[in-house]
Amino acid sequence: MEDGDLQCHEIITLQVGNYANYVGAHFFNLQNPERNGDSEINPHVLWRQVSARQNHPRWSPRLITFDLKNNYFRTTQFESTSDPSNSLEEVSKGVLWDGSIQTFDQRGSFEASPQENNKESGNEKDKDRREQGGTLGAAKSSEINRVRGQVKNWVDFTQWRLHSPETSKFSVGNFSHNPTLGTLSNYGQGLQIFKSMEETVTDTIRRYAEDADYFQGFHILADQQDGFGGIASGILEHISDEYDKKTSFTFGLSSPTVAGGKEQFPDLMLRLLNSSLSWNSFSLHSSVFSSIGLSKNLFQSNPEPVVLPHVTYDPSSSLESSSVLAAALDTLTSPYRMKEPKISLPEIVSLLNAYGHKMAVIGMAFPFSLFNETTLFDTLRVDGLNGLRSLTPGVQLNLEKNIGNFFVPRGFRPQQVIQRRQDGRAEGLQEQQGRGITNAESCLEVYSQETFPKSVNVVRSVQTPFKLSHPFPVLFDHKVLESLKISGSRAPSIVGESWEVPTIGSAHNSPAAGETLQRLIDVLDGRGKNFLRGGSILSENLDMEFDDYQESLNNLKVLRDAYLPDSTL
Repeated sequence: MEDGDLQCHEIITLQVGNYANYVGAHFFNLQNPERNGDSEINPHVLWRQVSARQNHPRWSPRLITFDLKNNYFRTTQFESTSDPSNSLEEVSKGVLWDGSIQTFDQRGSFEASPQENNKESGNEKDKDRREQGGTLGAAKSSEINRVRGQVKNWVDFTQWRLHSPETSKFSVGNFSHNPTLGTLSNYGQGLQIFKSMEETVTDTIRRYAEDADYFQGFHILADQQDGFGGIASGILEHISDEYDKKTSFTFGLSSPTVAGGKEQFPDLMLRLLNSSLSWNSFSLHSSVFSSIGLSKNLFQSNPEPVVLPHVTYDPSSSLESSSVLAAALDTLTSPYRMKEPKISLPEIVSLLNAYGHKMAVIGMAFPFSLFNETTLFDTLRVDGLNGLRSLTPGVQLNLEKNIGNFFVPRGFRPQQVIQRRQDGRAEGLQEQQGRGITNAESCLEVYSQETFPKSVNVVRSVQTPFKLSHPFPVLFDHKVLESLKISGSRAPSIVGESWEVPTIGSAHNSPAAGETLQRLIDVLDGRGKNFLRGGSILSENLDMEFDDYQESLNNLKVLRDAYLPDSTL
């Protein structure tokens, strides 16, 4: 079957904010049809074919981006395996795409400045911390450090282009990520900026929707702790009004470290206020949303980054931390992006938002470890899903208590699933086949049904492995790769190399989300009351009235109440 014969259920992606664009740049790099060739994944879901050059199709994401003006310009020529037209000479003035640039200012509040390295290194106590082979800290390889040094912003490592006659890129002027010059720091500013560009944004969304034959819904990636949360909220309200029958999955993103390296109490409270206002809007106007990031706890000053098994990353590097989140999203969304989809986006959402639970929990095992030539079956029998880690800050995965679990095992070869002994002993194989285990999907289905019998467990596997290549950061030591029996003898530190890893992505309808909501409410009802006394901080720093803020907090309490045990009976 040719791609053109497929009935495609298209999804429009919106990336709102600088960190969201870091995640999105990796997300679309991983999927780029011009680099990956033929696979079971249907590129038409998130991409559209825009032209053909010498019988080679050209593709562009169904994507609309929002960022500060200076973040749209390349700062360096980065090595690329993509078409030469991505070079600085071919991309006019360093802009990555062909569409016109729309710039929107917020009352000329601040001067725009060139993008700088806005992530300071984290506390020294976080360096070289280890857990099951995981490490926090800068990579030691000179090659890795060279690559990191080349990347000043997300446009420096993108391997795709936006080809669109419409406006596909929205630039917010007169703000900077440089803390000394001011930031787009609060929700109210973002909401006002959206109102100034609302007509252009909504027209662009409409044109993208009209271009789709079987339009399925939206992915929204949004920075949730600053003013871009306000822009995303305005977009979501429009989507819920005009496309109420379409599904929207919103991912609220947070960097594992705070800009400047140290956070004072007023900065913490402003960040939490932004988060609460964003979560309120995400819950009201999305089909389901999730908060994802690599912080252990969003509700304390200078949050501590998480340590991931077998992964070495620098929390102060947006390039590296965002790649982990992109890997999770790429795996999680794969089942409904297939040429023969095993599940649809609305079906996944109906599992995750059952009982009015609008906040989902995201998990990831990256890579899923198969040590000493063991199989998926043996690993689950001995260690279960202990390698699965929550990417929703402040949430511990407690799978047996969840209402619903959605698992995506990806890239497991047949010999990695069930044991085929060479010595004639077949006890293990007979046991596996007798329980209907023939592949990764059936293996994890049997395990989840037996281990989490009170949960609704849905498993959809993807055969196409998670293939990593330059410029995806090198997050695994070569010794880890060898011990995990991962294909490929070398990490892709230079152009042209690639390797594959088995992964498991997950999403959960979990009561733990209600506990996270409760912690946020406790902080704002407790320490936040004095901070907000009289409402002056809201009018000065959030450009909104106290009553509006109180209404949003009450909405979060209603959402929290949906997770109480009696509400699901």
